[in-house]
Amino acid sequence: SLPGCHLQCSMSAMPGVVWTCVALEGSCVIGGDSTGGLQVWALSGGNGWMRADALYQLQGHEAEMVRLAISPDGRFLASSSWSLCLRWQATLRVWSLPSGTSLAVEERTDPDYCVAWAGDTLGLVTESQASPGLELWSPVDDEQARVLMPHLASVLSVAIQRPEDLSSTNEALQMATACVDSCIRLWALPSGLCIRELRPGQLHPSEHLYHVALRGTKLVAGGDGSRLFVWQLGV
Repeated sequence: SLPGCHLQCSMSAMPGVVWTCVALEGSCVIGGDSTGGLQVWALSGGNGWMRADALYQLQGHEAEMVRLAISPDGRFLASSSWSLCLRWQATLRVWSLPSGTSLAVEERTDPDYCVAWAGDTLGLVTESQASPGLELWSPVDDEQARVLMPHLASVLSVAIQRPEDLSSTNEALQMATACVDSCIRLWALPSGLCIRELRPGQLHPSEHLYHVALRGTKLVAGGDGSRLFVWQLGV
């Protein structure tokens, strides 16, 4: 719990199995493990105590989980797994929550380390398999065209504003990406247009930005250096 950072509860994996990724949205917690297992818990409690009740498991992945993302409304889960042993097999799955129904399965050549939901209706942002970059697509609407956001450098991290962060319903969601070239790029969704590039002037040549976070109008980036860079969007 925050801001005191007190441990409220913990969930242990099976012997010989380790948790490799986790996602939290509202009272729903989902953990992915080294065998491809997905466990769903429901959080409850208050006034200084918390408990996690195991609800069910999701079956379908056969390799180590690398990324999980729950949609802001809690209706969908995207999960990505990858294995060197299975001929470099990578799998992206989309699930309906809380039923656990599998909605979409895509076999990929590389794992999706960048997985994020663009609000509740715009769809899912994942790494493009056709060309370097990202793409916005709908796992529940086959007629929605995929929007490609090309990159000249590999994408390491992605963050998308939440719908409640917008000041009006006519305002476009913004997505931030961090790439191996240490350039932070801002994109408008659903158009997929790159609207701004940010490069910290005081960044050392040996320092790289690997991670990005975006909430409201605050953008934060960090990497292998000892510093965090913060921007106020719109300024």
